Amino acid sequence: MFDSSARFSPAFPVRLLLGFLLLGTLAQPSRSEDKRGGDEEQRAYEWFQTLGYPDVSKAPFIRVYTGYWTRRNGDPRRAVPDHGFLLGDRDGVFKVFTFGMETMALRRSAGKQPHERVGYERISFEDYVRDGLKKLKHRSNDWPWPREPFGHLEYMPRLHFRLVTLAHACARRGHAKLARGVWQELQREISSENDKAPVLDLVKREVGEEAYRQLILGFEDPQRTLADQLAGFRWWRDNFGTDKRVTEAMAILDTMTVQKAPKDRESVAGLIHQLRESEGSNAVRKLVDRGFAAVPQLIAALGDRQFTRSVEMYGMGKGYLREEVATIRVGDFARSILLEISTLQRFNAQDGDALREEVQRWWDEARKQSERDYLIGRVEAAGEYVILPIRRLLQRYPDAAEKAMLRGLEAATKDEARYSFILELETIQSARATAAIVREVKAEEPRRRLLASWLALARGHDDGVRAVIELWPKSKAARDEVAHFLCHCGNLEALQALRKDLADRPRRDRFLVVWSLRDDWSPRFVKKEQLKRQEGWHEAVEALLVSCLLDTGTMEGMIIGIGENHFKNPRICDVAATALAKHYASKYTFNKAGTKASRDRACRVAANTWRREHGLEPLDAPKPNENDEKDVAGDDG
Repeated sequence: MFDSSARFSPAFPVRLLLGFLLLGTLAQPSRSEDKRGGDEEQRAYEWFQTLGYPDVSKAPFIRVYTGYWTRRNGDPRRAVPDHGFLLGDRDGVFKVFTFGMETMALRRSAGKQPHERVGYERISFEDYVRDGLKKLKHRSNDWPWPREPFGHLEYMPRLHFRLVTLAHACARRGHAKLARGVWQELQREISSENDKAPVLDLVKREVGEEAYRQLILGFEDPQRTLADQLAGFRWWRDNFGTDKRVTEAMAILDTMTVQKAPKDRESVAGLIHQLRESEGSNAVRKLVDRGFAAVPQLIAALGDRQFTRSVEMYGMGKGYLREEVATIRVGDFARSILLEISTLQRFNAQDGDALREEVQRWWDEARKQSERDYLIGRVEAAGEYVILPIRRLLQRYPDAAEKAMLRGLEAATKDEARYSFILELETIQSARATAAIVREVKAEEPRRRLLASWLALARGHDDGVRAVIELWPKSKAARDEVAHFLCHCGNLEALQALRKDLADRPRRDRFLVVWSLRDDWSPRFVKKEQLKRQEGWHEAVEALLVSCLLDTGTMEGMIIGIGENHFKNPRICDVAATALAKHYASKYTFNKAGTKASRDRACRVAANTWRREHGLEPLDAPKPNENDEKDVAGDDG
């Protein structure tokens, strides 16, 4: 049988444990009044018995915490437990057989946060199943199985084989009535989809698919040898019959287990051979670094179907968390490496002779010059996706990058290409690069103007501030980015431009301003320490936020805040008060979770705090309502 115990380790996030597969030795189920149904149930148990999964008849039933967590709608992160049978616990490592047909070894850990802990607790199997059956009676039409206590089965496209194996586990542990109840649910599920489908045939097919999926995932396990994988595919063939996927895998593994590695592991041939190993990612990087020298042998490897230790996942749509899986072959890696070396965005052909011929045509042309000259030519041509050759030239031949990039920028006619050049010029600290960036602050396209303005500002040039101010009243493009720039560039003129007619601007613009000021934000390509704030900037931000404390404009459909301290459909005044309480905590307090009346009062309290400080008459405020939540200290006075 296939055992994936070593594939799981708390050293990296454990995948969500999905499904129900509780396999053990044979037990006699209760006989049904429906003789045909009872016989099919009995045959299902007998078939499961032949598969050789662990005997769970006496194993403690546990709720497992794997370190997997989730969060929804800004709520606090919470652990997502799974369930299974404890097979052993020694030296801090416990072994559990899960409902997903996997035997996992997990190292117990307290975790830095409660939701990250790895461990387990014993629970009643009988209560677990009984509660689940009760909830089935109240399930919605959207999901065929309740969210609790049976785990997250609503994310699975089919539950049939899990219901069979759950019934088998019930019978094996002596709960015949519960076993029959689960089996009847299975029959109802199948009859609701196709009343002609043989239950057992469908179950065998689904169990086989899950077992095959785990065999593929087994390639990721560095402790499973190729011989182990070959034995696993043979086990699959013996239990589930002939399948061309399995036949192909066995033929490939037969070859791989006897193939000898090149003596020189650091040669191109040796690195290509290493793609099959668990550290194949290191070989990928080394082959990319070899550049043109590796191309001929990589082209020869394009059709190589040998397995690597990498697996890719395919989402199944409709929000399902369970993915389809496929192995990445040596030829797949060769294709990706060639794309990176060539700096092409894609090859049109996917595989086979067409792919090899396309790559060979590229190579026949590219090798007429050195790799350095090839990359310089690609950059200066300023073609589509020029970002790829720019970055490779910077990496491989940085001494040639500046001149080629400036020429490319001059030749580029498309906004996207010019944007790429400006973005990558950020890495070159020279007068010529700075001058090129500053020239772009007058670009007509808003994203280019914003990017150049940020980079110019980081180099001590504020030429872009007025250029972005010009975008605020007239440009509808990149509104969020414009608001972010003006709020965080540290320039008083920018804040004054925002506040000038903010009350008369559309609701979305007013919200963008206060929303932008809620955090100390800067773009990813500019370090915060590079941005200098003018004297009085903090006071100007405070005044701008205070001016929005009476703005009750509402953003319908939005949720802000975290955990219990969040609310839907925020008003502009609420966001402004939240920002003030965050940035000026010694002066302002605000409870985002308060009632509307208490938040109104808190906004006026904050406004009056500022007005008194500046010698202005305070605003009238409604008297506190004892039924409202207290969210500020003191009164309105």
